[in-house]
Amino acid sequence: MCNGKTAGPAKCRAPRCGDGYVNSTFKPDGNNAEQCDNLGGDDSPTCNGNRRVNGIGISRCRIPSCRDGYVNDEFKPRDAIAVEECDHLGGEDTTDCNGNNHGDNGPGSCRRPSCGDGYTNREAGEVCDDGMDDSASCNGGSVADVGCQPPKCGDGHANALAGEICDRGEADTPGCNGKDAGNASCS
Repeated sequence: MCNGKTAGPAKCRAPRCGDGYVNSTFKPDGNNAEQCDNLGGDDSPTCNGNRRVNGIGISRCRIPSCRDGYVNDEFKPRDAIAVEECDHLGGEDTTDCNGNNHGDNGPGSCRRPSCGDGYTNREAGEVCDDGMDDSASCNGGSVADVGCQPPKCGDGHANALAGEICDRGEADTPGCNGKDAGNASCS
């Protein structure tokens, strides 16, 4: 196989990811043809470079996406808050990496999970994630131990947006009704 005569400096040379010429018939990883090619093989916001991931050349010289299994530290997924920190093939959530919300991306896509990042990663123990602040349906990311969990009387965090005036745990205390006080719980 040889790059064509219009390939500039890469003309009539064996194609490689990083030669600066997009050869649409060349498959650097054996499965997928080149879609882009940065001279020198570096990552860019629009093209995965020539690095191997765990010894595998998956997604080299391909247009980056959050789910391609290649961590491109120059690429920021759509709607994400920052560039990729991690990327699992298929875009599924894991305990150490937010996926791509089943194709919808989101603020924390392809980032390490963190309660308060606006991305609900159930694999990391989050039930909800509306950001750092409380919402009526979710304790915020700034709350230790019960952040990114639905508010409930007795969890030790008074979520005012959920109607709690106080919350000192499950039992009644002076100045605060416990979780078993019916309509008067956490007030």
